[in-house]
Amino acid sequence: MSNKYKHGDTVPPEVLCERLDALADAVTQGKKGIDREFYMSIPAQLDNDADLVISQSSKLITDQAAEIEHQNLVIIDYDNIIAERGREIERLDKLSNCFSDTITAQAEEIETLSTKLDEVAEYYASHYEGDPWREFEKQAAEIERSRALFKEAADYLDINSLTNIGSCSILHQKFREQAISPTGEDDHGNG
Repeated sequence: MSNKYKHGDTVPPEVLCERLDALADAVTQGKKGIDREFYMSIPAQLDNDADLVISQSSKLITDQAAEIEHQNLVIIDYDNIIAERGREIERLDKLSNCFSDTITAQAEEIETLSTKLDEVAEYYASHYEGDPWREFEKQAAEIERSRALFKEAADYLDINSLTNIGSCSILHQKFREQAISPTGEDDHGNG
């Protein structure tokens, strides 16, 4: 042994372990072994004196236990973070599945509407020659002409008090109803 170590924290753990093994062996040999190995030297030998080796070993064990405890807390923190990330991934998976289901439902609805539109187009193509929209516009124009005639008749009944059909008659009311536009108002703004 030597004086090469000047501070207790510079003695390597393996040197301390080797000296602890020698001290443990000395204890098993009785008083003679204890007297031979358990002594204090001047100047102190940090890697050999039993009291210093035991003290340094105790400090090293305590420091390592504290570091292990700290590392265990860090591991617990990481475990909690990993668990939270796992829960976030589960939430995102559920959200993704929800969006996927919604998109699938919308795609099916679009497909259904597209099929219905094809059926309407096929119906018009089979019943009308030419452009189906032009036919629709023709029918809409015919309806507007009919409404104009009903309005004209209703207006005539409104201004002519000499006719046999009064303004409160059923015929007059029916003319007025037919003259009302699709918005529910006649040309005078009456609903």
